[in-house]
This record gives sequence, C-alpha cells and structure tokens, in this order.
Amino acid sequence: MAKKTAKPKTTDKPSASDPPKKRGRGRPKGSKNKPKDPTPPPPQPNIFENKSVKQIPLTEIVLDDRTFQFRQSLQDRNLQENIETHGQQIPIILRPHPDQTDMYQVISGFRRLTAIKAIGWTHVDAIVRDDLDDDKKAFHASLIENEARKTYSDVDRGYAVKRYLELGHKYEELEAIFKLGTRQLKRLKKIPDYPKALQDALSDDDSNVKMAHAFILNAFHSDEAYPDFDLKHWLKRQRKEALNRTALQAAIRREIGKDDVFKLFSTQETEDEDGNSTTRYIFPRRHLDLSSMPKADKKALKRDLQSLLKLLG
Repeated sequence: MAKKTAKPKTTDKPSASDPPKKRGRGRPKGSKNKPKDPTPPPPQPNIFENKSVKQIPLTEIVLDDRTFQFRQSLQDRNLQENIETHGQQIPIILRPHPDQTDMYQVISGFRRLTAIKAIGWTHVDAIVRDDLDDDKKAFHASLIENEARKTYSDVDRGYAVKRYLELGHKYEELEAIFKLGTRQLKRLKKIPDYPKALQDALSDDDSNVKMAHAFILNAFHSDEAYPDFDLKHWLKRQRKEALNRTALQAAIRREIGKDDVFKLFSTQETEDEDGNSTTRYIFPRRHLDLSSMPKADKKALKRDLQSLLKLLG
C-alpha cells in the first residue's frame, strides 16, 4: 500500500524577506464616508457657444427696460476705464423685445451697457438670443451668465432670488443655479427688506460685513425688544474691528443688553389725551429654541416670566 505524500503546510505569516504590508484602519461597515466619485462634474453651460456677436446700435435697445436687472448699482468706474482702454471683451445678451417691434431687450450686461453709454459709444457688442422667447428662459439665461462669471454680490443675489420666486418658480431651480441650499436662499431672499445702510455694507468689500453678520445685525435692528439698537454704530465698529459672527453677537448683547442678554418683552411709556401715563408691554414675535438656549438666556427668560406673572396678579 503506497504511502501518501504529506502536503507542505502553508502559513499566512510573512517571511523575514517579505516587504512589510501597509496597514490601514479601513472603513467601518455601513460607513457613509464613501470614496469620492472620480468623475468630474459636468461643465457649466456656455451660453456664448455657437452664438455670433453683432454690433447693435444703442438706439435699437430699450435702455430703460430693467426687467432682468438685479444689480442695485450699475456704476463701475473701473469697468468703464477698462472698456475704454481695452475695448469691450464680453458681449451683452439681448433678445427681440416682446412688446416693441424692431427693438431689443437687455437680458444680461447692464453694467457693460451703462459703461459704454457713459463713454459715448454708439454701438455695443451683443449676442441676440432669438431662442429666449419666454420670460422664464430669459430669466434663467440672465442668472447663469452672471453667476458663471461670479459678478453677483449677495445683495444682487437677494434681489434675483426674490424676483425669481415672485414669478412662481421653485427653490430647487435656484439651488441648481447658485449652488446653494434652500436655507441660504431663504436668507438671501430677505436681503431686499434689509435697511439700505446694511445692503450697502454687504456690497462693500471693505465693510467686513458678510451674510452671517448681516443676518445678526438685521435681527437686532428689527427686534422691538431693542428699540435703542444703533445699526450705523455697529456697522462702523464691524468695519474697524472685523469681528467674526460669534464675537459680533456677543459684543452686541453685552452693550445693549447690559447684564440681561435676553428680553422676553420690552416696556414703553405712553400718555393718553388727558396726560395719564400708561405702560405698554411689547412682546416681539420670536421662536424660542430652549434646547440650544444658553444658560444666561434661560436665566433671563425665567426672570422675565416671573415678572410677567406678578403683573398678572
């Protein structure tokens, strides 16, 4: 009977001559931290592609039609000097005017057109978009052209968002254009209702006022619980100190609230026709998130509630 030959035993242990293997932590099972998709995002649509540039007389453009203008300031001295020196580098976008025969309506390029008019030129380089035969298409083209060139300020975006929604469009469409979430778009929508001084600060690169600062400043400015809030003072201070969002909010609370960082209501003394003094209690409309409220605010809220209960007897 033939003897069976024993098979050599194998081992997973590396020999001394094997190079050391790299060890990694790996991903936990079910981890959401998936590897990034190497596929690059689709390119931004080029609205100038396959479009011929024409020289259009200014007399054939309805210059006072601001249907698709969302900028709050069209004056740009640097742009005017650049065009005067180097010529118009980027054409404006026009479409046949829907209400005036043989005339054009401006879709995008209001600043360039304003600069060219100020220089004194009689013609402007333009692309005429016959395909923009309804306002939704024209509106979309206007936003994409300006957003692609990163020429809109937050104030400009705010007016564009508000107008877009007024025309019955959805936030989802704006998310795709501005690459922003609904929450950010809703904040932008409020900008047209901000005081002019705050809008001007948002448009000024030297003001050190960003969207987060503007949101805080407007909240205090519009809150009836803080009738003495001085917006211009805080805009000057922000320009000088360049506080971050948290520091600005804390500084405002310390200065206008003294030791009371939170006020459930404010009081106002008034007189009737007979000269009798009465006290009005003003309760500003607000949403209280107790889960995230700081301890100091909870303490102030408790004190105000106790005062209110005493007033009610």
